Amino acid sequence: MERQKIGWKPIVLYVFAIIFAVYSIYSLVSTAQYIGQMVAAQYIVVSESLSQIIAYFVTNVGAYIFYALVMAALAYIIDVKERGLAPKKEKAPKASKKKKEAKASSKEKEEDNKTDASDEKKSEKDSDAETEDKE
Repeated sequence: MERQKIGWKPIVLYVFAIIFAVYSIYSLVSTAQYIGQMVAAQYIVVSESLSQIIAYFVTNVGAYIFYALVMAALAYIIDVKERGLAPKKEKAPKASKKKKEAKASSKEKEEDNKTDASDEKKSEKDSDAETEDKE
């Protein structure tokens, strides 16, 4: 099952989301520079006006980050509605109980064969020892 090509609506929304994200980064940098200049010129003291500084950052940057996230979420939702979710990779089928039992019984048979082989070796040694004793 192959996915269809992405439609034009999600592409437009993704482009707007990227534009908003880039602008929010630019706005964040310019706001930080402005606050830094204000602190350097001693117009404001950070410890006294921290809440105003945070409010200024949120006002200048927060809205654009929010818009970028909303645009990306809408684009994803529209994409999933139009094309469906990505096809899942096929996993190897899990071993059934019969296969597990077969593996367990084959292991038991191997152990039995090993013990039988060791018993045969012991009996051969015993018979060799008996024949040597008789001679």
